[in-house]
Amino acid sequence: MIHWSCPNCSRALEFSESLAGLSRTCPDCGETFVLPETAISEGPQLPLGPPPRRPSLVVPPRYRPSAPGWGGLERFGGVLVVAGIAVVVVLAFVLYQAFRSDISIYVDNGGTEPLTVSIDGREKVTVPPREFVRVECRSGDRHVQVKKPKGEVVLDQVKHFDKPTGRIGSKYLLNPGETRRYRTYEVEYGISFHIPSLDLGLPVGDGDAWVKSKYEEAATKPKLLPPGPWAEIGTCDFVLMKEPDQIEGMVYETRTVLARVDKNDYAFIQDARRKTEPTAEDLDALVAVVNRVLQSTP
Repeated sequence: MIHWSCPNCSRALEFSESLAGLSRTCPDCGETFVLPETAISEGPQLPLGPPPRRPSLVVPPRYRPSAPGWGGLERFGGVLVVAGIAVVVVLAFVLYQAFRSDISIYVDNGGTEPLTVSIDGREKVTVPPREFVRVECRSGDRHVQVKKPKGEVVLDQVKHFDKPTGRIGSKYLLNPGETRRYRTYEVEYGISFHIPSLDLGLPVGDGDAWVKSKYEEAATKPKLLPPGPWAEIGTCDFVLMKEPDQIEGMVYETRTVLARVDKNDYAFIQDARRKTEPTAEDLDALVAVVNRVLQSTP
């Protein structure tokens, strides 16, 4: 196309390139003019080729589309991961239950030298003289050794520890060399508490029968533990320590305490339990010992 302006009225005209060099008439003013051949090159040139495309904005996708055919595998993989975690948790719990320490041993050293305690060949603790130490192990058959500093063996035995059932059987007392004697007593909370003592009262009926009855009552008043290196103390709440003045609980609560007993007093009470014909003097002596034992605390 040829773009040309009328020389008379300056109207912009458009002609085919085949009309170059021919006479044309302006449709507005009627002026006749010859369209020069140079109008082809003088006219404005239009750009060749398709118009440029307007750039579009680039924004990040709102989600990442999954690869075709992998959706099921991804879900299956997630299930496997969850199942694997569950298996690890269960396995860890089983191993914990199998190897955790569920037995407490209170080793009471009544001697003058420190004692080294080993369980299944592994040294656990050294107990200073006149003190006690708590040691833990697993239930079942355990090889327990107690030695003095120079290697002298005080105790060497395989001891079976029952698996705990609630509070029963989870605590044991070890008395190496049997240097101590023990008793248990009950503490009441929620009511007026006083240290128990033995009140003889007045004789009633036959004097000898009354003396024997009171003597037997006094002899059985302390709850003595049998002598020996081992004692099961799973029902004891406080071991070789003074009970607290108060505890949290219901209106009325009881707690059991394990305490030491002087060896001479222990032996005196044991002999008294075997006496069949006590006298009044025997009763007076026994009551003095029993009251001393009942009033003693850890």
